Amino acid sequence: MIKNRILAFALCLVLLFSFSVLAFADDSTVADQNTEYYKVSDPTGVLKLKDTLNDKADKYSEEQQFAFTAIIVDSLEGKTAEALADDYYDYGNYGYGSNKDGCMLLISINDREWHISTCGFGITAFTDYGIQYIGEQLAPLMKDSDWDGAVDKYLDLANDFVTQAKAGKPYTKSTLPQTPKTPAENLKAIVISLAVSIIIALIVTKVIKKKYKPVSMKANASDYLVAGSLQLTGSYDNFRTSSVSRTPINNNSNGSSTHTSSSGRTHGGGGGSF
Repeated sequence: MIKNRILAFALCLVLLFSFSVLAFADDSTVADQNTEYYKVSDPTGVLKLKDTLNDKADKYSEEQQFAFTAIIVDSLEGKTAEALADDYYDYGNYGYGSNKDGCMLLISINDREWHISTCGFGITAFTDYGIQYIGEQLAPLMKDSDWDGAVDKYLDLANDFVTQAKAGKPYTKSTLPQTPKTPAENLKAIVISLAVSIIIALIVTKVIKKKYKPVSMKANASDYLVAGSLQLTGSYDNFRTSSVSRTPINNNSNGSSTHTSSSGRTHGGGGGSF
């Protein structure tokens, strides 16, 4: 009887210990996944609105089934911005579906560089010129160290790009929205154009005036000829051949350049400095 009670007690201890281990393992796994799958990562701690930005990234990602991600780092760790962005995306296991559809913005504060890595459908949605356009919109914010503003604008632009691509019309050089100019910028452009036009007109007028040599009027047209100056010995027309050559222009504004990351995955993307 006592032996049975001891065995029962021992069994209870084993079961209790097993449940404790499982519970601890579950909590640890969830914590790791939460850290790994934050759409907006900020190991530097410079983002003041990280939670808000993560909520927006999660919302856009769920709606589009496309991973909108971003990370801000202190330095590039001896890598290129392209390689580091690719690695964070690949080894963070981001992306939707078998093609890992998504994009990642990487900003290196100390190196003053940025890069957008695209994968899967992201390569279609973000053409080379489109990424350049996004960089131009983010540059003023990054120069002012407005990291929250830069990430927020990136998420909105990226979401718009994916929406446009899913409609079958990815943004290209000819279809990208133009940034409206301020009244001051328009006035400046008008003044510069007017000044340049006046300068060119003055130069042309001066050159023509310098070459102009007035002559007195003559009674007959023959009076303008110098005796013996015109001697026509013969004339003929000889038409040979004509040809037109056309060389196609290689313009990648409507497409995306690709490369292979360290994980062996195909990525598109582009970046620059600020």
